[in-house]
Amino acid sequence: MNWYKNAYDLETLTDRNDINKRISEFKQLVQILKYLVKYVFQNAPHAKKVVITIADDKKISSFPELRDKLLHAADRALDNYQDFGGICNDVADHIIREVDKLTQERRDFTETIYPKKIRESLYGKEQGTSEE
Repeated sequence: MNWYKNAYDLETLTDRNDINKRISEFKQLVQILKYLVKYVFQNAPHAKKVVITIADDKKISSFPELRDKLLHAADRALDNYQDFGGICNDVADHIIREVDKLTQERRDFTETIYPKKIRESLYGKEQGTSEE
């Protein structure tokens, strides 16, 4: 169920690029959700369909609580626009926190883990660890 969240263990720059891709995808989801908060007042049925599409997306499958919230928001889209907006904002805030975690993970990799691996590959394990 949590394959998307747990699929990455940062070891190479390719893994870092995958993290960058995930960060940009999550930022796009946040933008869509923030837009839907306003759009629901114009076209609630379409906003409901978009939220259901987001909830069924594999990027959200790692976060079952977010998926449940989005499906609850879809149920509220036609009846209570403010409730819909509040739920979408909550989900967007949670996604922003996940983006912050991924950004920190990427920063830790690029500033500490990857340079250490480079030193070890260039100078050997003894010299790479003795410099620290």
